Amino acid sequence: KTQQFIGFIFGVSSLVVLSILQPIPEYLEANAMLGITLLCGFFWVFEVIPIYITALAPLVLMPFFEVTSSEIAAQSYWNSIQMLLIGTYLVDIALEEVALPRRVTLKLLLHFGVVQPGVLLF
Repeated sequence: KTQQFIGFIFGVSSLVVLSILQPIPEYLEANAMLGITLLCGFFWVFEVIPIYITALAPLVLMPFFEVTSSEIAAQSYWNSIQMLLIGTYLVDIALEEVALPRRVTLKLLLHFGVVQPGVLLF
């Protein structure tokens, strides 16, 4: 698509220009980080690649441009709370895949009968 091509050109050119020109002379890593941020922003707005791949781009680009180490970059992506959240989503997906909520509901209906549907609310 034309939209994706334009976003790709803007994103890559902003990264290259900021890395070469270095408009912030006091802190040279800030130039590369600003370029990475603009690249991800253009890729997100113009939908150049899927958003989940765009979100992982800094994890690869920050060590490449020597902004930070890959260990420090990876720590910002994965901590215990985020792993708990992802684990919760995976358990929910697994429960829905085997239709456990429907099975429990049907067992309760068989046990209490359809005559008393209000019992399911408690």
